[in-house]
Amino acid sequence: MPNYTPRFYGNNFDSVIYQDLTMGTHEYILALLLRVWLRQENPPPGRDKFYAMDTDKNTATAVQWGADEWEQFKKEFKRQAYAAWNDAFVLIPPAKFDGFVDPEGVRRRVRCFLEIQLVDSGAPNVHTVDVARLANPGDWLRANADSGPGDIPGHFTSNDLKPVTRTGPYMQPIKTRMVNGKLRYSGGDPSGRTYAWQQHVLPHEVGHMLGLNHVNQASPACDRSANSPPCYGVWGSQVVNIMGGGDALDLQNAEP
Repeated sequence: MPNYTPRFYGNNFDSVIYQDLTMGTHEYILALLLRVWLRQENPPPGRDKFYAMDTDKNTATAVQWGADEWEQFKKEFKRQAYAAWNDAFVLIPPAKFDGFVDPEGVRRRVRCFLEIQLVDSGAPNVHTVDVARLANPGDWLRANADSGPGDIPGHFTSNDLKPVTRTGPYMQPIKTRMVNGKLRYSGGDPSGRTYAWQQHVLPHEVGHMLGLNHVNQASPACDRSANSPPCYGVWGSQVVNIMGGGDALDLQNAEP
């Protein structure tokens, strides 16, 4: 019998661990099942437009969803989420843990997969997100995931499908060390160069659904608000992280 829990039913997502016997790999799989209700936000009866609002009270004109546009949004939401999170991590169990040893005595790794199930109603373990179709392709509202399954719904817009281009310096912390009795410095970017990168907003919000906070959430500079600029990262490796302002993954993103 395995000395781990093969199936776990959680609030944010369910998970299952099994051994992949296809293609003779015998690797173990950790699959996360995320249930999401994308709920159309449309004008009230008798009107063809309305004002959609984000958590910062910003507004933008929104219109009725068409059937084709709605199906495309759902399809692209899943595609972007899978591109970021599906099969993105391979976990190596510690030497003292013998749960992932196959019948031949070979220690196996654990590959991490994501499955998103789009549902048509709410439930305690379902993430509910209202989605507005903005009339102007240039408008922007802050996207946010729900505050927890069964709690306050999140909010997306049709324009969240487009990546956001960001610019800034790629600074790293200044570190000091002694080398042959002399103090040496590393880090920073004295050139002052500016870099550009992109972020896909929806995979960032899926990260929140999986239980991740912003990349610099533990910093005292982030105490004022979870959406204050320091929460999205101060140093380059934080700023380009998927839970900061970019699309990059690192080890901390595998912690949940």
